[in-house]
Amino acid sequence: MDQLKLEQKARAGLEDMLLRIERHFKAEQAARRKAEEDLEEARKLEAAARAELEAERRRWQAEAAQLEQ
Repeated sequence: MDQLKLEQKARAGLEDMLLRIERHFKAEQAARRKAEEDLEEARKLEAAARAELEAERRRWQAEAAQLEQ
């Protein structure tokens, strides 16, 4: 009888450990997905800012060329 209770307790402990590992794994996956989404958004914002900066540089160059004429 004691052996059965000991086995049940050990099984319950292992099941609890597995549940905690699964929750941790799912949380890590969600955090990784969020980080990847944030990185993609940052890359898009950077590309837009670079394009805007390049357009502004071209405007300045055109304006300077007109002033030189």
